[in-house]
Amino acid sequence: MTTTYDFNLVNLIISYSAGTHYVRGFSNGSQITTARNTDKYIAHSGAKGDTSFAKTNDNSGTIVFTLKHDSPSNKVLSLLAKSDEEFSVQMVDGNDSSRAKTGGNRCVIMKPADMIRGAEISEREWTIAVPNLEIADE
Repeated sequence: MTTTYDFNLVNLIISYSAGTHYVRGFSNGSQITTARNTDKYIAHSGAKGDTSFAKTNDNSGTIVFTLKHDSPSNKVLSLLAKSDEEFSVQMVDGNDSSRAKTGGNRCVIMKPADMIRGAEISEREWTIAVPNLEIADE
């Protein structure tokens, strides 16, 4: 069985006080990376090798992505960073039958993306902090 992956079916959606914004203008070769900040368990080994695990209750994480510097989404993200407004974010992958998605509420922009200009289109990397990152790939 052959399947085809299409990044056009992956959407990063931000909901904030002014409405809903579909992020666009991703850099060529860009990825959207979703990651938790901590491991789910912490191992503790005793002097004789007995091991216990402590469950981590930190569900915070980040969503990192790179846009072309001429992406219209940079303006929306810059306004959110400047205003310190909390917002919701969701990444939905329409490529698979499970409709994998990730995101959360009460998110903030960690810092404005660096601004670089040169002879060609440059990139701006954005990091969204998600206090309770939900990951569903079922």
